Amino acid sequence: MSAIIKTVNLRKVYRVGNEKIVALESVNLEIGKGQVCCILGTSGSGKSTLLNQLAGLEKPTRGDVFIKNKNVSKMTEKQWAKFRQKNIGFVFQSYNLLAGMTAVENVALPLTFRGYSKKKRLLMAKKMLIAVGLSKRLKHSPSEMSGGQQQRVGIARAFVSEPKVVFADEPTGNLDTRTSREVMDMFMTFAREKEITIILVTHDPNLARYADRIVTIVDGLVVGDHNNLSLYDITNSLLADIIEDDKTDDKQTLWDRMKQHCKDHGDGVSVHAMEKYLKTVEEPTQWIEQMKTMLADNPEELDLFIKLGRDSGLIPKEIGIQVDSSLDAKKDTQPVATPPTATTPVKVEESAENTSEKITITMGDEPEEIQVQSPINAPPIPQNTVENVATAGDINDSNHDQDTISTKKKEEETTSEV
Repeated sequence: MSAIIKTVNLRKVYRVGNEKIVALESVNLEIGKGQVCCILGTSGSGKSTLLNQLAGLEKPTRGDVFIKNKNVSKMTEKQWAKFRQKNIGFVFQSYNLLAGMTAVENVALPLTFRGYSKKKRLLMAKKMLIAVGLSKRLKHSPSEMSGGQQQRVGIARAFVSEPKVVFADEPTGNLDTRTSREVMDMFMTFAREKEITIILVTHDPNLARYADRIVTIVDGLVVGDHNNLSLYDITNSLLADIIEDDKTDDKQTLWDRMKQHCKDHGDGVSVHAMEKYLKTVEEPTQWIEQMKTMLADNPEELDLFIKLGRDSGLIPKEIGIQVDSSLDAKKDTQPVATPPTATTPVKVEESAENTSEKITITMGDEPEEIQVQSPINAPPIPQNTVENVATAGDINDSNHDQDTISTKKKEEETTSEV
């Protein structure tokens, strides 16, 4: 693999008053074409300084940075601006979108400096936004989009001109876990398809797992540099196996593969693979139910499957294994008469054929399930069916309070007479 980025004895020193702070010391790196390289380090380690050096945003105190065999650290501002337009893309943690522009205008902006006509720029920008899943947000301004959507615009803007290198500074720092997976999946897809080199800076070891190579920096020194099997490639490998197993309806082998990947690489691989696979399935709900039926006799494995589904956002949080905790409580406590109470529905299933849910209530010591029809295409529920049950405890508590007050009043009257 030929090197597209190379540093030679890179050193950066900042002056703060009379003090010198060494941010980087003798950094020598070679990063190959199409490689996803992560610079991993804690706050203050020097990782952002190294990114700025590699991206030509700052001049080194000593040493050189080469991109495509060009010494960018020796370029003038004008030379660097021209070189950057053709070869470099950026993705920022804070998105850095222009508020007065729509999504498509933000993405088209870098193409303006490449000499494309307005019609060509807008067409290329639209294609990129469609590629990142924002076909319905073309004319939205940044304030009308979520953080995840804004970052997708940022990714589209970085890749629209097909640069040779993209620098990304904490690109998922402001995003939730699921959106972070989607964003990294886009990064990796573009990198693999277009053979674009990605320099990813982060403090998050989980994000670093997507890289082909992880360079660890501490106090301005490179203390670790090793190759890594990308989480993206592991996930896609599992995804291919899932598709093949499901074609033959061999769900047990499919599940065994997922369990093994959880053991070898963590739950995230199976979560991501399931998430990507179910997007291609015509009946995802039916597939989930088939898997749950297969695992019904093994509560631990069923729990794991449901956890993976919940983490991927494909199984609603209210769907789970129905467990009556009152049965365990009886083992340690004496039976006590309690007013009827309504518990939260454990499992809810609604469809055109089944518009009901089970609610477990406890009358004294004996749990009992009642079937309550959903409001969808069903007659209204009598008020005394659930509401009276739910408020019975409050009523009993109220009566108890009244009895207590009456008893105290009688005791005061007797004391007064004496």
